[in-house]
Amino acid sequence: MNEKEFITLCDWCKETCEHLYSYRNSIYAILDAMTNDYDNLKLDIEEIQKDVKDPETLTVLKDVLTKMG
Repeated sequence: MNEKEFITLCDWCKETCEHLYSYRNSIYAILDAMTNDYDNLKLDIEEIQKDVKDPETLTVLKDVLTKMG
């Protein structure tokens, strides 16, 4: 690899890093991350609802709450 190719490659790497940094700090990326967080939260809530509806889980929960007073 000659010097010119090396410099070009370094410039491309620098530009790529700058573009990635700009994207990660853009409003689109922030909204995208928030959407993913809320989607995961939705799944967690659905799992909790399933667990609460399960009679065995509900019995254990009632027992724990009773023992706590």
